[in-house]
Formats: sequence, structure tokens, C-alpha cells
Amino acid sequence: MDAETDLAQTITLARGTWATGLKTYASIEGPLLTRIAAEARRQGMPVWSHTHVGPALPMDVARAGVTSMSHVCSLASAAIPDEVLAEALAGRRSGRVDVDLDDPRIDAVLEEMKRQGTVLDATLKVGFFREQMTMIRDSAAAPPAPRPGAAREGPDAPPPDPRRRGVRAACSAEESISLTRRAHEAGVLIAAGTDAPPPPGSEWPALYEELAYLHERVGMPMADVIQTATRNGALTLGLEGEIGTVEEGKYANLVFLEADPTAGVENLKSIRFTLKRGGRFDRDEFELGTQPSRRP
Repeated sequence: MDAETDLAQTITLARGTWATGLKTYASIEGPLLTRIAAEARRQGMPVWSHTHVGPALPMDVARAGVTSMSHVCSLASAAIPDEVLAEALAGRRSGRVDVDLDDPRIDAVLEEMKRQGTVLDATLKVGFFREQMTMIRDSAAAPPAPRPGAAREGPDAPPPDPRRRGVRAACSAEESISLTRRAHEAGVLIAAGTDAPPPPGSEWPALYEELAYLHERVGMPMADVIQTATRNGALTLGLEGEIGTVEEGKYANLVFLEADPTAGVENLKSIRFTLKRGGRFDRDEFELGTQPSRRP
């Protein structure tokens, strides 16, 4: 998409493929993103955006009125100095840069997200996953071969594309925890996305690790943590009228636990059985890698 794109037609065609939402990644300027979000809302489609889709910065994304913003770490891009951004847009700089995480511009983005009702898809799990993969890579005897088609790095690499993000804020997994805590304290809705797989052979999806990060590291009360995976997830998908809360007229998507989920995050694993649209699935019959049997 660019300034010449017929957005009404493009989004209509997307809906015609049974797409349920639009995802924006990079190479989008703020005014275009605002137009995309407005047309998508008119046609009843949510827009899920990366927090930094350069040239559009986090504040541009928040002001566009998208449904959700993914990757809390990229909130730090709001604090990239103007002179650094200018170098990136001119194609003279790329990569990650250190920023001041106490910059008030980050808090201004959070306030705008709260005002707009934008959901923060924090994805804490992927930050820790990437750091783990980096440690494994750095401890290897030889660096891995580049993927076919991967961008080259070094003095013979092509110049950076100024239309892409150019520069991104450096942010550790622990700093992502701190930013998520600030978002929660600011009243921003948070959804429990992960963007990373569970450990091999795990009988629990990565969602459970994300919920543990939110409770044990961010410090969110369990009642709020549960909402990140239920009500707020439904809001993110644009399906709050069908799922996400226990109300008359919504699908019977329910999990029955043997322990109080508000007493601790581990109790979320005390599943007795699950209902999915009214069909029952017993936990004690679960076998990893097999198709679950459905009971009427």
C-alpha cells in the first residue's frame, strides 16, 4: 500500500479472501496508517500493527487508532533522538540504537493508547526466547550459515532502505518487563500474545509462559492476567461480541479448573476439562501430538 492505493477496494478484496483483520509491519508513514485504520474500521475489520512500523513511530501508530500494537519493546522507539531518525530516513543509518527509557515520550504514547482503547500485545515471551537463542548462537563453535535470501551485513551490504524502520530502539527482555509494567499502571489494556514457541515437548502452549511473566515479573494481579487471555484477546481480534467473557449469547468457550486461578498463575494448569463451543475435552485424556476427542 502507498499513497496511491485505493484503500476501500484493497480492504474489500482482503475481506473477500475471508481475512478477518489487517496486519501492518513496516515501511508505512503515519498519515497512510491513519487512512488504513479508518477505512478498515469503516468496513468492520481490526488493524493489528507493530508498535514501530517506520517511518511511523509509536505515537503515529497510537494516534492512527489501530486495534492493537504488538511488541512492547518497540515502545522505546518513541525515544529515538530526532537527529538519529533523520539519518535513518536519509539511508545513512540502520540497526538498533540505545535510548533513554525514562523519556516522557514513551509515557505520552501509553496515554494515547489508553485514550484510544488500543490493546498492547506485549509479547514478553519472544524477548526472552530471542535472548536465549542469541546465547546459544554466540556459544556455538561457528556462526550459522545465512538463510537463503537473508539481508547481507557488513561493508559490502546494500545501503539500508530508508522506507523501512531504519533504526530501532535497543531493548532487553528485562526492559520489556519494565515497559509492560508502565503500560499496565497507565491503564493500557494488555493482551497475552507470545510470538514465540513453547519448549520442545511441552504439554502447555507458550501462552502459559506469557501469563507467568505478566504475573510474576510484571506484577499484574491474577484477575488482570486472566483478562489478558480472555476479554482483551477477544477485543484484539474484534470478536468481543462472540467470545472473551461469560455472557448470554456468546460461544460456550470455557475452562473448568480444580484450583482457584486468582490465587496463583500455576493454578491455571489445574484444568479438569475445557468446553469449546459447547464440546467437552477432558484434560486427563490429552496426549501431546494427538487429535483430541470431542464429547457432545
